[in-house]
Order: sequence, then structure tokens, then C-alpha cells
Amino acid sequence: MTLLIKSEDLAGLISVEDYRRDVRHAEMFLEGRSSAVIDELAAAMEQASANLDFERAASLRDQIRRLERHPAVFTWLDGSDFPPPPKIEKMYLRILAECDWPNPTVSSASSKATTVGASGVKMTGPYEYVPPSFWYLDTERGGAWGFNTETSPGPAIPPIEAGGYPGTLLAERSLPGSIMVDSTGKRFMNEAVNYMTAGQIMLGQDDGLPPHVPAWIIFDQAFRNRYVFGTGVMPRMPLPKAWYKAGLAHRGATVAALGEQVGLPGLATAVERFNLMAAQGHDDDFGRGNSMYDRYYGDPAVTPNPNLAPLLKPPFYAVKVIPGDLGTCGGIRADEFARATRPDGSVIDGLYATGNCAGNAVGSYYPGPGATIGQGLTFAYIAAAHAAGKLS
Repeated sequence: MTLLIKSEDLAGLISVEDYRRDVRHAEMFLEGRSSAVIDELAAAMEQASANLDFERAASLRDQIRRLERHPAVFTWLDGSDFPPPPKIEKMYLRILAECDWPNPTVSSASSKATTVGASGVKMTGPYEYVPPSFWYLDTERGGAWGFNTETSPGPAIPPIEAGGYPGTLLAERSLPGSIMVDSTGKRFMNEAVNYMTAGQIMLGQDDGLPPHVPAWIIFDQAFRNRYVFGTGVMPRMPLPKAWYKAGLAHRGATVAALGEQVGLPGLATAVERFNLMAAQGHDDDFGRGNSMYDRYYGDPAVTPNPNLAPLLKPPFYAVKVIPGDLGTCGGIRADEFARATRPDGSVIDGLYATGNCAGNAVGSYYPGPGATIGQGLTFAYIAAAHAAGKLS
């Protein structure tokens, strides 16, 4: 890239000496001698401070900060879940070439092939589940890997159309007046558990049983009148007609009628038992409402258990639930200083990994809302301190 500047454009803006210095520094930077540039700027900053020229000193300080080591882009992804359409991907590659992009490019964050540019990364997709052993058996890449690509297959309402986005179900499962059942109409878990555990149970990973897919969330009109549902249906609003048309939602005058309509033979018995437990305020089957996590997403106005209320007010509703996509976790394995490691446990000098893109201290568990941010910040601080030579 060539930059043309006329001398008259610089008049009154920068001196000839300063311009020559900046050009020389730019050449040094491009030659990989940024440390030498920082040393010169630091000396100039100290001199400016000694001359009480604090504005110039602050300007030089900002230049030094820009040149110091910092996270940098090492690859460019043209797409996320899927490669872009060929026409669009060609446009992206052309623009990157015009900008002299120096680093590798990949079509998407998945192993899906493309006919245009480079494709293929380790995981099969940013939201697809793979067993934890997937990350430990790798012998081809340069780093060790920990945990799985997808540990958050949380419950969600299926998309109406192919390619659409599922509607996440978070607090709805914890609120009183609702239950979740499998294809037989029976409850199979504590509905108020965190979304990651709920998704794993639905897939049969936690209880060792066959997958409970699809499942159904069952609730009455009192629930519908009081709570937001599916992130967008406000209290007392009818469920979208498209849900009924697509078979995602059903409504019945009685629980028995609803069960017959959906094909859930054990639903009436399950609701009858749940109503008895809800009335006493204790879920004897799955312990819903026993933990502080459960109660956080409950309704504090409902006592004695903010997560339990009987389903009594008709009509009664059933909405289909599937494991959806809520988050990813896992990547290169890091040590106690957040240093990236190889399969043999040796450290890759100068490379650090933290947060949900690393095989970190949290592992394949969900510690609670926002907790992954906490460990990410903590190990980012540790990584920075170690890189600065303050930890060993």
C-alpha cells in the first residue's frame, strides 16, 4: 500500500523533523523492530515530561501503548456456523486480497467444506455436541485440547421454518405452574436446573436414559396470564397462531384432553401427582426448588416454594421443546498460568488461552450465570501478569 501526501497538506500540522521521525519509526515497525521504536518514544516522553510539555508526553505515551504487546487477530473467519454463499465468499476473499490481509482465512467456524476458499477447523460446528473425549484424542494439532465444543444444549422451542432460530427457554422452566414431560407424558427431571444440565438430561447424557426428545412444557392459563413465555410472548397474549399451525403448540380444555391431543398418555397422571407436591411445597420426585439456583429464577411472590404451583386453571397448553443452542465451551488446554499447552503437557511459549474458548478450570460444567466471565477475567489477569514477568 502506498500513501501519497502533498507537502502543502502538512503545512502547520507537523514539522519536517517529526515527519521524518514518524516515517523512520514506521519502517522500523514494519521490519519487526517495534521494541526499538518503543525505546525511542519512551526517551522522548521522559524528555517532554522534564520540559513540562505534558501534552506531548501524553501523546507519546499513547503511541507506546499502541505498540506494546496486545491481543491480535491471527486468522479471519468468513462465516460462523456455515460458509457464506460462494458469491459472497468470493467477494470477501477479493476484499481481503485488496487489503493485503497477511494472515490465514477460513470459510467458517466448522468443518463444513466450501468450494471457494480454505475450509475445515477442528470442531464439526460451533454449536454441535461432541463427546468430551473428542478434545483429548487429538494427536495432529499443535496444542492439547480440553472439554467439548458444545456444553450448553439448552431447552428451546423449535423454529417454525427450517433454518430458523430456536426460542430459548430459561426462566419459564423454573416458574411455578409449569412442568416438562417426555413423549410418554411423564416428568423426567427438575425443570429448574441450569440450561446446560437441562439440555444434557434431554439428550440422555446425565441420566443414562434414551434422549427425551422432543419434550413438552405443560402449563395452565394462570401461568400464561402471569409470565412472559418464549422470550417474546407477553403475559395474557395468545400463543402465536403459527405455533399451533406448525404443531409446536396445543391447547386443551382439560389436562386429559390435552394429553390425548398431543399423544402423551401419562400426562393426566403426571399433572395430578405434580399438583399434590406443588400444594405441599416440595417436589419429592426431582427436588425442584431445593437449591438457591432454582429459586433465583422462581417467583418470590409464590410460597412456600417459588418454583412450584399446581396447574388448575383451564385451558391447558403444551409447547414442544428440543435441545437448542445456547453457548460453547472448550478449546486449547491451559495450565495454571493460562499458558497454552501441547498434547505432551509442554508449554507453548507466548501463547495464552482463557475464557470459554479454552479448556479451563470450569471444565464441562456450568457454574452459574456470569461465572464463566469471572473465571475468564481472573485467568486473563493471570495471563497478563505472567506475560509481564510478574508471576512464575
